[in-house]
Amino acid sequence: MYKSLAAEKLYPSCEDNLIILSAIVELHNVKKTYKISGNRVNNLLDLLREWLSKPNKFPKNYDVMRSMLKDLGMKAKAIHACENHCILYYEENEDLIECLFEFQMMTLLIHGRKSPGQDIDVFLWPLVNTLKKLWNQGVQAFDSLKREYFTLKATLMFGIHDLPAQGVLSGCTTHGYCARICCADETRSTHLGYDNKIVYTNYRIFLKKSHPFRDGTLLGLETQEHKSAPLRLTGAQSLEKLADVRYEPGKLVVRKIGKRKRYQFDEEEGDSELVTGAFFKKCILWELQSYCALTIRYCVDVMHTEKNVMEHIIYTL
Repeated sequence: MYKSLAAEKLYPSCEDNLIILSAIVELHNVKKTYKISGNRVNNLLDLLREWLSKPNKFPKNYDVMRSMLKDLGMKAKAIHACENHCILYYEENEDLIECLFEFQMMTLLIHGRKSPGQDIDVFLWPLVNTLKKLWNQGVQAFDSLKREYFTLKATLMFGIHDLPAQGVLSGCTTHGYCARICCADETRSTHLGYDNKIVYTNYRIFLKKSHPFRDGTLLGLETQEHKSAPLRLTGAQSLEKLADVRYEPGKLVVRKIGKRKRYQFDEEEGDSELVTGAFFKKCILWELQSYCALTIRYCVDVMHTEKNVMEHIIYTL
């Protein structure tokens, strides 16, 4: 259907780039952008059919135009989930009426206001399967310019999220004494008793070796910083550290979490090599073939960073 619409002109004497598919897509975008009612679109279609040369191919009304585009949009499918985040009722679990781990009737959809937290992998399962198909097999798409079909492939570039979401997606802790993913167990931190806050004191390792702030004098500090920032883990190195990590999703799972020891700083030690890692789970995104090759996997949203920094400055003042 779309191949014929992409090849069909609005009217016989129009230019090559004026095709019926482009016209109704652009008109539909205008309707959605400016929140135009269906009745007003009907009136507009009447005028366009009257003004354009005849015969023309404009649809008679908005319902007809919408039916021509019904398969162009992204399809949505409701997938039920266990209320305790154990499983999705998806693929091999689609016909189940009870959770395999809880033996309770499933009556809920994915939570709206409540975040699944560390169990986000359960809900990412359908997305990961779709991304696997898009990367391995691809989907057939039509090029309206060349008037031909091609295989469209896609993959995940990186995630954009706030800091807590970075923790659950990376499988690294983003709070407490080892909250910096780039430094992990080598994060230097201390607790401020009066403010009941944890601060991270090794921020100067990211400066150039010749930077004057490394000396500490200009900042009113008594210590000098000689260490370099830790090297970024490659995909293969991350997978090696994740090989022994065991994590079972679900609210009813009892987790034994040991208290992390703070990093003991030694002034005489040399430059950092690779971080030792502070992983607590292996994210489902690692199942993607291209994920291991990514240099940057997580991007913290600038908006959240600006908000948090500004709030802390105001609270400090």
